[in-house]
Amino acid sequence: MVIDEMDMNEREATSEVDDQPTEAGEGKSRRWMLTALRYVIALALIAFFLLRSDPREILANFATINPVWLVGALAAMAVTLCLGALRWKLLLSGLGHQVGFWALLRLWLMGYFFDNFLPSNIGGDVARGYGLTRYRVPLAEVATSLVIGRLFGFFTLGVWGAIVLAISAEIRSSAMLATPNIVGAVVGLLGLAFLFVATMGKQLPEPAAREGVAPSGLIGKVKRGARKLWRTCRSYRECPKVLVACFGLSMGVWLVDTCILYSCIGGLGSALPYQHVIGLNTTLNWAGALPISVGGLGVQEGTLSVLLQHFGIASAGGMAVGLAYRSVRWTTGLCGGITLCFGDRAKTQDEVRAEEATE
Repeated sequence: MVIDEMDMNEREATSEVDDQPTEAGEGKSRRWMLTALRYVIALALIAFFLLRSDPREILANFATINPVWLVGALAAMAVTLCLGALRWKLLLSGLGHQVGFWALLRLWLMGYFFDNFLPSNIGGDVARGYGLTRYRVPLAEVATSLVIGRLFGFFTLGVWGAIVLAISAEIRSSAMLATPNIVGAVVGLLGLAFLFVATMGKQLPEPAAREGVAPSGLIGKVKRGARKLWRTCRSYRECPKVLVACFGLSMGVWLVDTCILYSCIGGLGSALPYQHVIGLNTTLNWAGALPISVGGLGVQEGTLSVLLQHFGIASAGGMAVGLAYRSVRWTTGLCGGITLCFGDRAKTQDEVRAEEATE
């Protein structure tokens, strides 16, 4: 009897071990399927909105775009990258790490390649974080700087939505423009309040463990995520001025980022007030953040072709603006890909400090 029980236990243990590779393989297959699905959705959306108008008319509109305006859009993109790298440098300095601006700019540009050509919405941050670890920055603090920077980006986008709703009756009059900006404004203002309160607030006590009860489900995940974010924000408790400066830089990033869309629309020969373009840009970026495509491909172009009709620009013209907007972002992303091939050797923070001292 004892021997039979031992044999049964061995068979159960063996079956459990055999099941683990199967589950891992199923998870990997599921991820590949989701990745392929995102590419299919991106191509399907592009095809749908191209065929929704006359493709020849779209190409004709695209050919009439003044290249000088596209150069201006690329210049605005360069400024946003510099502001993003500077914000990252400030966040790292608040954690006690001094990394050179040019090194961070190269990593920021490199991450932009992954943001545009990989299906993950956080692929760029993963690439930036991996590159930063080569500068002797601990992984936990790399993640802290990237998470706080990402949250500032999302929340200040909502703040700009609130501003444009306050100053533009044209945006308020369109349900398609007003709705995402209202939602974004609420999320942005509440999120920023949470960041600053968490930074200056008290340390949260560890939750009491209950025997036999494990927090699960959506509510449990939200509570654990909020607690981790609270602890992350407290990393900047001793330097709140860093967060204030990062808030200002994030607001500047979106203000200059709007110049990219403004230039693409202006290149077509259309003139829209800048506050209207801000409302378009906030809606466009919220649409691009949806995890259903690759770098917002198809989603943003379709969004522009629909929303610009509210301002008197035909669907074909809107698609031409979308293609110009995409070409600017892809050009920048390809420049980031080039930096992957010509990356320099990672320097220690001591070497970085020595260089800054000589400067």
